[in-house]
Amino acid sequence: MAGSSLAEAAGVELTYPGAPLDENGLLFPQGSLSDNTVSITGGSIPGNAYGAKTTDGDTIRNRISMTGGSVLHLLGAYSATGTVEYNSVILGGGTVARNVYGGESGSGNAQYNSITMTGGSAQWLQGAYSNSGNVTGNEVLISGGTLSGGVNGGQTAGGDAISNSVRLGNATATWLNGGYSSTGNASGNRVIITSGGVNNNAFGGFVESGTGNACNNLFIMYGGEVGLNGEIPGVGHGIMGGRASEGNASGNRVIFLGGHTGFIDGGTSSNGGAASGNHVLILGGNIDGSVTGGMSFQGSSSGNVVEIRGGTVGGYIYGGRADKGTASNNTVILEGNFNLNGVFGGWDAYASSPGATAMDVTTGNVLILENFQGSATNVGNFEHYVFRLSSWNENGGPMLTISNGTSSTAPSATDLSGSTIRVEITGVSPGSPGPAVGDTISLIRNNMGLITNGVILKTPFVSFKRGIAMLYDATVSVGNTSIDATVTSSRLNPQLKSLSEGRAAAMALNNQGADLAAGLGISRAAMAAMQGGSPSGMETFLAMEGSHSNYATGSRVEQDGYAVLAGVSAGFSKNRSVVLGGFMESGWGSYTAHNAFADAPFVRASGDTSYYGGGLLARWDLTDNGLRGIALEASFRAGRLDSDYRSGDLVDGAGNPSAYNLSSPYYGGHAGAALTRELDRKMNMEAYGRFLWTRQDGDHATVSGDHIRFRDMNSSWLQGGARFHYEMTQTIRPYAGAAYEWQCNGTARASTYGQDIAAPTLRGGTGMAELGVIFQPVAGKPMFVDLGVKGYAGKREGVSGSLQFRAAF
Repeated sequence: MAGSSLAEAAGVELTYPGAPLDENGLLFPQGSLSDNTVSITGGSIPGNAYGAKTTDGDTIRNRISMTGGSVLHLLGAYSATGTVEYNSVILGGGTVARNVYGGESGSGNAQYNSITMTGGSAQWLQGAYSNSGNVTGNEVLISGGTLSGGVNGGQTAGGDAISNSVRLGNATATWLNGGYSSTGNASGNRVIITSGGVNNNAFGGFVESGTGNACNNLFIMYGGEVGLNGEIPGVGHGIMGGRASEGNASGNRVIFLGGHTGFIDGGTSSNGGAASGNHVLILGGNIDGSVTGGMSFQGSSSGNVVEIRGGTVGGYIYGGRADKGTASNNTVILEGNFNLNGVFGGWDAYASSPGATAMDVTTGNVLILENFQGSATNVGNFEHYVFRLSSWNENGGPMLTISNGTSSTAPSATDLSGSTIRVEITGVSPGSPGPAVGDTISLIRNNMGLITNGVILKTPFVSFKRGIAMLYDATVSVGNTSIDATVTSSRLNPQLKSLSEGRAAAMALNNQGADLAAGLGISRAAMAAMQGGSPSGMETFLAMEGSHSNYATGSRVEQDGYAVLAGVSAGFSKNRSVVLGGFMESGWGSYTAHNAFADAPFVRASGDTSYYGGGLLARWDLTDNGLRGIALEASFRAGRLDSDYRSGDLVDGAGNPSAYNLSSPYYGGHAGAALTRELDRKMNMEAYGRFLWTRQDGDHATVSGDHIRFRDMNSSWLQGGARFHYEMTQTIRPYAGAAYEWQCNGTARASTYGQDIAAPTLRGGTGMAELGVIFQPVAGKPMFVDLGVKGYAGKREGVSGSLQFRAAF
């Protein structure tokens, strides 16, 4: 500012070491600059506008916004040699005559800068630019405004363009690059287009020349247009996930969900590099030209994937294309219903040229048809064909119909020589028609013929499921004009037996509750009534039992359960010989079922069970001299029984696990008699016999799409045993006993599609031995604690522990 009118008026002279000047002849600052803000709302700036500018320092977190007026260039920050990072430009209006830069560095790195454009106009948008440094993590967000040029998420002349991004909507650009490098690498860049368009080509990552690689770039398009108004007449334009020159194009992805474009290449190397591991996924939209997984000129194209699961493709489909190179181990996946032109695993456009060397464009290439139904004019250069079905519709025509001809060539046979054929029926949905024995579906058909010399059937026999319920077998055959699959047998899946284990486990838990009510429950209710002193005549009692059991149900069910019963009782008649009571009961447990089959894989299942309800009980001690010591007992119970089931072994064809939740009413009761005799002054014996019955109503569930009907389940069993009490003291009375139980039925039946499922059963005999002690702190008082343990062997194996107590004050 030396010699300026401002300095003279102030009477001072200002100098700056070296006096550097910028392109406008103004003082050029030195050192690092950060956290500056510039706002432009109007007026005219004939030169550039900067959030910050320096010769040799760093520029960090500077910001410039523009809503009106005009400038030549608009820059978030600039440094000639330093790092430019975290700077931002917001363009909401006004006119930028040339370009917008989130950040720019002459020789340093430019990273994490941003441009947000919602309005106004400009030529090019550069998230960041560096002449020789790297551009990393910069982004451009466009939701409006006017562009006369293109967009780069990040651009560098001599460095690498890494992890830059562009999101375009409601605007049109001439060209678009997620990341651009003249001679370095372009990797990890991203482009998302939601609307608007690009007149020419659009790239996830772009390398202009040299041996730099374009790798791991991502291009996603939801809508809009790319390449339909190109600047070069007659030249088609479109989308490339990544483009290299002499370097490799690898790991790039294009996801096309909607919109319109000329062509799509997953990854391209234009001058000798390899194109490998690129992936194109098309779910919708329209592509006028070809779709290629990986493209190389004079290099190799391998490991690329093209998936078309929707949309329309007007041109040819190439898993990999290598002009004057090899194209191997590429994959094309087709799903849906549409018609196509040529579909090729590999391609060499120069193969038919005079004197051209034949290149390998077949080895390892795979065509996968997943629930596809459509046609193609030509199919070739695949070593492997895979047909995947999850439905069976023999009247819908072949999966793939080939005409092997175009408007200019006559139809001909399709050459499948030396290829392998694999059929994978992943499971037929229960919602689709079930095949019948003899039904045939064509996998591939060409009415002009198939050339099948050396064809290998990898799956001459195929087994598959319909839901989880039905199993089918099919054979695959090769004919002169088609390859077909024919159903040869059908049967019910034996693994379905596992489903009923949940019902059996629920019934077993509920039966333990019945034993508790009919055994210690009614005994302690009578004891409470006999010893009671309540003025109301109503006495309370409580019984609890926990158990671990193994049930042999034709398989094996392990169950941990807990039951509790609480109620009131009262004695009537002389000496309270008649006892009546009511109770509430509840139980809950968890189980694991193990099922082994001779002709099917093992199934492990688990779940939870619970019940809640209530009931009535009665006991009549006969007092006539000839009948003294005999007691008659009875109870009635009712409530709701819940069970759930889950198994990762019982799966449908797609591998989905099975699960259900059931809830149904239960009711039951028992009748029995007991005989009590004193063996001596301190010991007595009680023998008993009972008949018990429980019923759980039927229910139904839809499991993996199959409707399973669970029928009513009845369980009845006989018990007989004896218990010996010894009066050690007036307050301590140990006891021991043994019993035998015969379960008369208890089969958990179910059915599906009108066929009965193999049923687990609780039927069989179990022996029981018990030990316990009754502790009565004050003799003759209505207070006691009963601790007992039981062991089981036979149909039921395990152990249980019980606790009954009562206290009155």
